Amino acid sequence: VDVSTYRVEAGTVGRSTRVTVSASWPTVATVYAAASGVVTSIPQQPGVGATAGDMILTIDLEPVILAIGKVPMFRTLRPEVQGADVAQFQRLLIGLGYLTGQPSGTFDATTVAATQRWQRSTGATITGSVPAGALVFVDDLPARVVVDVAVGARVAEGQALAHVVADCPRFIATGTASRAAAFCAIATASSRSRITASAPKVNAFSTRRA
Repeated sequence: VDVSTYRVEAGTVGRSTRVTVSASWPTVATVYAAASGVVTSIPQQPGVGATAGDMILTIDLEPVILAIGKVPMFRTLRPEVQGADVAQFQRLLIGLGYLTGQPSGTFDATTVAATQRWQRSTGATITGSVPAGALVFVDDLPARVVVDVAVGARVAEGQALAHVVADCPRFIATGTASRAAAFCAIATASSRSRITASAPKVNAFSTRRA
């Protein structure tokens, strides 16, 4: 019986092709102004992660602060006001160390005192109440936030101030028809073939001047 012997070596057999790839970060949320005024500063620097308690800009010299929450800021938070928006603000104060315990959803005397300490630290006017334009709630933080207005711009209530984009970019490959065909051929050459595109998680704060 003839026996043939073959040497088997591990390796990779495949093809490669060049394509142009662009990356974009889809918008997942838009931040709207809850009060009108003039943008007086954008203190955050591009490339810095934005998280709860960060000041994204100031309007009429008053800070606008990021916080986590699903209920948008629609009213002034003042003593005896109750609701989910109050609880969201209390979670911010607890996370920043100005308030202890659990959110009650009621703007009580303890919350007033904590608010005054928080306002002193941010440079806001110390009133013990939180104007509608002082907070912007987004679903999740940290996140990449892009500011859509410039210093000196006059903004109106309800105007878009910034937008939150996805952590990871979306990749789009472009090329000629022949390259597209080659790309598809590589992808389907084997039932085990897998083509993936990935990027590290991005937590960056950037500004886009109008």
